[in-house]
Amino acid sequence: MIFLGVSWNLNFSAFLDVTKSEETILSSKTSDKFLLYPNPATTELNIEMGESLLQSVISINDMSGRKLLMLPVNRREIISIPLDKRFTPGDYEVTIMNGKRKTSSSFKVIE
Repeated sequence: MIFLGVSWNLNFSAFLDVTKSEETILSSKTSDKFLLYPNPATTELNIEMGESLLQSVISINDMSGRKLLMLPVNRREIISIPLDKRFTPGDYEVTIMNGKRKTSSSFKVIE
């Protein structure tokens, strides 16, 4: 058997600084996003908004572009939308508009 001696010289402070920077970047990225659940949905859709999307307007369209719902968001909360008879099984798009910024995601309604 041959044993090799290995020496590690780690700079932990540099590692911690990089980790902090990455966390900050992740936080700023997630604040521009929103979460839709459950997906697929049956009776209700929940929308959880990121910090920078407050003071926005939520719009839900079917895939043909027909607007089914539009509502303002003024504070951070989980918005629960009942999926009534307007939401037949199929795919839909949620768009959040905040000034000139526009963020979209899709969800599916199933029976």
